[in-house]
Amino acid sequence: MTSVGIVGAGSVGVNTAYDLTRAGAKVTFLVRPHRREQLSRPQVMYSYDTNTLDPFSGYEVITDAAELAGQKFDFLFVTLDTAALRNEAGLTLVKEIGRAFNGTNTGVILAAVGIGVREWFIAESGLPAEQVVMGSTGALIHEVAACASRSASTEGSAGRFAISAAVKLRCW
Repeated sequence: MTSVGIVGAGSVGVNTAYDLTRAGAKVTFLVRPHRREQLSRPQVMYSYDTNTLDPFSGYEVITDAAELAGQKFDFLFVTLDTAALRNEAGLTLVKEIGRAFNGTNTGVILAAVGIGVREWFIAESGLPAEQVVMGSTGALIHEVAACASRSASTEGSAGRFAISAAVKLRCW
């Protein structure tokens, strides 16, 4: 089974984890301590492919970047935005990622957007260039915000439309 670490549990992180879990990967999130609460219960994902709400759980959660050193990941997705990566806490995290995975076979995938972010990440982490790529998974789903999940009890195609409309109108 492929083992994947996901740094961050925002929209990109949760969607990436959902896709990879559905493909059979074991997923571990690294999140800030206050995000552990959100991930302690199943996430509800709306699938545009099937027009259904899908519960998503079965992942691990760690909150201390130092714990990365004890993990054996095939891949690590870094889903933080460029501003978060380049602030003081982000820089500390990038250096911790470098310490944890330098000299391993873990592929690091940056899902951040920005000019020169890969080169900056390589320089700051100390990881070799061949270990770090830019990328993301394609997604036909999104995380359903708490305000929309209350509308999720309706059935049928009209109900699916209402869910989609509730997400778009009340949550975006």
